Amino acid sequence: MSPSSPYDLDAHNTAVSGISASVSRFARSKTPFKVYHGSTNSTRITSFARDRIVDTSALNHVLSITRTSTTSTSAGTSSPTAKPKYPYTAFLEPNVPFDALVRATLAHDPPLVPPVVPEFPGITAGGAFAGVAGESSSFVHGFFDQTVERVEVVLPDEEGRVLRDVRPDGEGGEEGRKLFWGVAGSFGSVAVVTGLEVGLVRAGRREMGRGLKYEGRGDVGQKEREVQFLDGMLFARDRGAIVSARMVDAESPDAKGLKTVRFDRARDEWFYIYIDKLSKRAASSSRPSLPAANGSEQQQPIATFLTPLPSYLFRFDRGAFWTASYAFPLFHTPFTRLTRCLLDPLMRTRRLYRAWNASGFAQSYFVQDVAVPFESVAELVDWVESELPGGSIGGKWWREEKGRGVGHGQSKKGGVWPIWLCPLRVEGTGGVPLGARVGAKGRREVNETFAAADRSAGGKPQNVWGEDRSAAEKPSHLLNLGIWGPGPPSHDTFIETNRSLEQLLHTRLGGFKWLYANAYYTEEEFWDVYNKEAYEEVRKKTEAHGWVPSVFEKTRAKEERVERGRLRGVLAAVGGEGKGYLLKAKMAGKQK
Repeated sequence: MSPSSPYDLDAHNTAVSGISASVSRFARSKTPFKVYHGSTNSTRITSFARDRIVDTSALNHVLSITRTSTTSTSAGTSSPTAKPKYPYTAFLEPNVPFDALVRATLAHDPPLVPPVVPEFPGITAGGAFAGVAGESSSFVHGFFDQTVERVEVVLPDEEGRVLRDVRPDGEGGEEGRKLFWGVAGSFGSVAVVTGLEVGLVRAGRREMGRGLKYEGRGDVGQKEREVQFLDGMLFARDRGAIVSARMVDAESPDAKGLKTVRFDRARDEWFYIYIDKLSKRAASSSRPSLPAANGSEQQQPIATFLTPLPSYLFRFDRGAFWTASYAFPLFHTPFTRLTRCLLDPLMRTRRLYRAWNASGFAQSYFVQDVAVPFESVAELVDWVESELPGGSIGGKWWREEKGRGVGHGQSKKGGVWPIWLCPLRVEGTGGVPLGARVGAKGRREVNETFAAADRSAGGKPQNVWGEDRSAAEKPSHLLNLGIWGPGPPSHDTFIETNRSLEQLLHTRLGGFKWLYANAYYTEEEFWDVYNKEAYEEVRKKTEAHGWVPSVFEKTRAKEERVERGRLRGVLAAVGGEGKGYLLKAKMAGKQK
């Protein structure tokens, strides 16, 4: 974002007209295209052919921040805003990264912040909407798309029509409501997003964080009255921490006397290491176990501290949670606070994603986000322990077997640690992306019941995806588990392990996985998880059906392999390939 540039709504509309013309050209020839954003936060090997893209990379401006009312109008539309969900909204272009959005909203008087902010600052608002973003405030607000009040889209028809007032609540009509939830989570396979109106809430200047003991059978999704942010980490099966936080002003009585801890400077400790140390300090008095949906008990905090709000929101930027630690042994580099400080410019997520994409290591590291009902968490952690190579934090992963350490890169089992825990609210319309069927163990039988209800002419749909479920069948919250670490060294075993997780989610646990990573589902399996009928109905309305690649085609793992190269990764991380590092030469033949 360039706050000083003379960019306004007229300039935005001019840019959208150019995008509309590009989409129209592809639509008339029925030539598949990709939406090029200029960067990626996907762990799939990604590249773009220059003659097969719709370039939205310049749409990176915050256009307005306005107070909502029942009579006010929003930028880009003349429709009144009825019953505002949030006191303020921002109208912005899809390529605005969240660190730029947070800077713009905190500079407002009064200071504001989006209700859901991804932990990686380079993730864009459009990416969070067209993909899936669930963060530590999602136990209250749900996924990021639940906080979006309106989107502007270009339809992939021969006219490249621009719809500027597509809303989730049906105010623009039922078709607009279906289109909104069809675009959300669809990875650009339904329409091209060119603008978003995002809800904003008042912000304190700092966060008050509390590291909690992970013990008993506490419900990680329990809503404490004063808590606005909630997540946790399992450092081993028998040890972990829950971190809760709320926004406070630095001068408030709640903040008086508290130590300020930051996680954004090179000299600061990585967030997960800081919390790990707190957890170890309390381990001797804890009674660790896995989280459950009931039987919770009040726990006293083991530490209370202040963190500047941006430092908290992007606390996992340095080290990309902990995944950057695995790079240290690859280059025979000690994993110490000094080396982390010296290498800090390369240890931030924007650089790490460039390296990840260029090096080919995405093909051998297990990187999956999943969401399951709370009663399924123990079985999922059992699977992690039994099926994934032994791992521990700090770049030195090993497992003791018969008193002997198993070295880095070997395939002994023992689980990948840490595991991130993040409760997600999934109530209401569009609570889960693309109508993913969730909520019960023994999924296959449950899916048959849901499918029958969907097909029933007399059934009364309860939401946009045509699902007819009782409150008992559909949970109000799921638990997101981030499972990120070294995978099996054999490529065939690597694929088998990913397939095993998908099958477990699909047939037993009642959950689903994020699609930013490779998906190994067969097409039949994929559409048993997601609602193909409703999805394709929306694609037919936008004229994307039949020629724009579907979300399955966009996210499935491709057969081609990229040769791994450490040097390529380093060059990409330091920026040697320039801003167009994802762009490849024009294609003369078939697009890969």
